[in-house]
Amino acid sequence: MSVERLSAGAGMLVLFLAAASCGNASPDATATSTPSVAPSVATEPSAPSPDVEPTAAAPAEMPCDPSIGFPEPKEGCPDPAPETGWLRATAQGLTLAPFRTLGNDAEGQAYAREHDLEYPFPGDYFDVPDGPSRPVVLTPHTVCSGAILIEYAASSDASGWDHAVECTDLVRVASQRRVPVAIWRAHGHVVQASELYRP
Repeated sequence: MSVERLSAGAGMLVLFLAAASCGNASPDATATSTPSVAPSVATEPSAPSPDVEPTAAAPAEMPCDPSIGFPEPKEGCPDPAPETGWLRATAQGLTLAPFRTLGNDAEGQAYAREHDLEYPFPGDYFDVPDGPSRPVVLTPHTVCSGAILIEYAASSDASGWDHAVECTDLVRVASQRRVPVAIWRAHGHVVQASELYRP
């Protein structure tokens, strides 16, 4: 077989492979990293599992703003009043023990006096229990973020602390200790679960 025929055959094979790979490319291959915040069609199970279905990769942007531990409104976030609490993962599932954050003000001083706590609060805030624990279900559409406990990595953006993480990482840490979080919902489903920065 001549060198010319071998070269021509190799060239045809390269063209065939290139065409095949273009035909099989995923429509998401060129999609931006903006996360989907559409609610999952799945209903919440009666006994939630701490297992979650992670996304293929942590999204680059979060629809809501944990704002270095004290959530702030953000355009496009579907829930203007996130629930804050301590997230725990057990064999029975994920649970959230709600808390509210008190500051060094009249309400905080009254609470500290009533519960014999140091005042002013160290760090200028104090998280106090605010109701019974309840189940939390994360879906493949949930965006998760971390601060310190969950693979802390400094970022170059203005927030400085918060960064997107796999939801399985949040669950893993919550199985070892309680994690202060903010939970944003839309249509009854968790849109975003973010670790709150607590020094």
